[in-house]
Amino acid sequence: MSWRARIKGKKAPKGWELIEDALYEFEAQLKEAVNEDHAGKRRAELSWKIHRIHWEKNRFIFDLMYRRKVMSKELYDWLARNKIIDAALIAKWRKPGYENLCSILAIQKSNHNFGGVALCRVPLRKRTGQQRISPNVNTGCISCVSGDGKFGGPIWWNTPMDDEEAPEAEGAHRMTWGPAGGAAAGSKRPREEEEEEEMPEELGWDGVTQHYGSVRGGVTLSMDRPGRTRRLRAKGDGQEYGKEQEKDVSDGKADEVKRTIKVTVLGAKKTGGSALQPRSLAGLAKDLLGACFLAGLFGAWYAANIYFNIFNKQMLNAYPHPAIATAIHLAVGSIIMSALWATRLKRPIILTKRVISIVLPLSVLHMAGFLTTNLSLGSVAVSLTHTIKSLEPFFTVMLSWFFLGSAPTLPVLVTLTPIVAGVIIASLTDISFTWPGFLSAMASNLCFQGRNVLSKKTMVQSSLDSLETMDSSQQDMQSLDETNIFAAITIGALVFITPLVCYLDGPALGAIAQGTSTLTSDVLIKAVLAGVCRFVDVLASFAILQRVTPVTHSVGNCVKRVVVIAASILFFKTPASTLNIIGTTLALGGVFAYSMAKRLRPDTSAIITSQPPWDRIATSVMRKFSQPRKYVPAPDMSQDTEKKDDEGKEPEYFL
Repeated sequence: MSWRARIKGKKAPKGWELIEDALYEFEAQLKEAVNEDHAGKRRAELSWKIHRIHWEKNRFIFDLMYRRKVMSKELYDWLARNKIIDAALIAKWRKPGYENLCSILAIQKSNHNFGGVALCRVPLRKRTGQQRISPNVNTGCISCVSGDGKFGGPIWWNTPMDDEEAPEAEGAHRMTWGPAGGAAAGSKRPREEEEEEEMPEELGWDGVTQHYGSVRGGVTLSMDRPGRTRRLRAKGDGQEYGKEQEKDVSDGKADEVKRTIKVTVLGAKKTGGSALQPRSLAGLAKDLLGACFLAGLFGAWYAANIYFNIFNKQMLNAYPHPAIATAIHLAVGSIIMSALWATRLKRPIILTKRVISIVLPLSVLHMAGFLTTNLSLGSVAVSLTHTIKSLEPFFTVMLSWFFLGSAPTLPVLVTLTPIVAGVIIASLTDISFTWPGFLSAMASNLCFQGRNVLSKKTMVQSSLDSLETMDSSQQDMQSLDETNIFAAITIGALVFITPLVCYLDGPALGAIAQGTSTLTSDVLIKAVLAGVCRFVDVLASFAILQRVTPVTHSVGNCVKRVVVIAASILFFKTPASTLNIIGTTLALGGVFAYSMAKRLRPDTSAIITSQPPWDRIATSVMRKFSQPRKYVPAPDMSQDTEKKDDEGKEPEYFL
């Protein structure tokens, strides 16, 4: 069913009328591509043009939502729910290494031999010979990984590349991407002339245009034929963008502007002026307000984490029952999130068998990690617990290699050395060190990082299901964003920890029922406040990650741990020796270096990881048990009885 029929009679969010015409134009181009004559084409080529237009349409929405930031989240979610856009492909574009991914089909392992990826995910500089101009059989993309296409986009089949923009210096690799049997490396085909009017020079190409594929144009660019280029162009003061139509359109009538889209999707601002001109005071005030809001989020993130550790430590000192404390924290988070779902302030999660199968293992690991963290906080100083928890990158690397097959680079391995050395020095020189506290903190690292690795593996597999092909039974995955996942595993962890609390702290629960417990109202209030602070900590972290780059978030997380350790030492007056401070500093410095080293990995999307060791072990074990035994006939003993014993050979026995 077409999305036009799907949205008929539905009330669209504000802003739909501004992009409706552009999406209808893309729909018309897709229909034209489906119905065009396919004579003389290979079977694999029939869908190439459809994939290219599909990429342009979703790139149009991606630019409005994430680059220009002029589209509301409500409108974007409405487009995704009605399958007007491919939300899975757009989500991939936000991940490092997938910025110009041509299609989800290019990275689905089931579509390729040996569980790999498409050839277009391998940079051109790493190919040899005919591989350089071999298109992806599913999409017709030649390369979408290394930005070798014109203006940094994918290189589509049958799109030319100029000599001066060849991926190698001095024109050593000059080629034209032409039809099969056409141009190849070293040859050149003249480009068909395109009737394009230059954009206003004062706005500049960097601020005004967006590049799709290998042709320069705007957000409604059509690459179906030369001379039919559509784009959004600036008019007047940059607040209105008209869509120009060429005279060779089907009706051949007007050459004037037919429709107007009133969104500042390009370089100009509604506050007046172009991208290269001074902005008004209103624009500066808006930017200042955004910066202040981001600073407030960082402040709330740090403050919530500091107060969580302080309230939690005070409660555990007065009431040393970590299981009950963990249950209270999980209950507070579950109540808050349930209230958000009930009031529709947050879209509720859709519980299906598929979602439950994802949430259950994550809930168990979340519960175990939270419980072991409280065990450590109740046994050793807060500063030592967080120093030990700085070993999280070490567990991340090991678990990712073992379960995901993601081999770490040399810089990443080098940065793990100061982390391990710093934790050892800090642990040996801390006067509050105990083995139960140390081992519980290490178990917390293992559980939390195992949860993260499992979550990544699960969500990556789920994101490969494009919303364009989802049926109604699979749309439950649309509600699984970061906040809903955290809420679901929090509620699941509360369910799992309830019988564990009865087993570990049964006498303490009996004392509470009899009114003889040491759990006073003051201690209970601190436990509830700790749960609220923990929930605010997670929500602030998610909100910051949506507004800054992953590198900035990693640096902020490292600084947060430093602030928490310093605040706990000052608040609880924890004595710290020189060696202890050196070890803590060394470990935190290693965490910062690890965050930077993770961003230095080149061509991440072109690296094909090997089979994870866990998969190899499981496969070999299953093969060993499932392999049928070979039939060996019993030897004929009648011949052996006829042998003489004077040959000096010992008799053979068969059991």
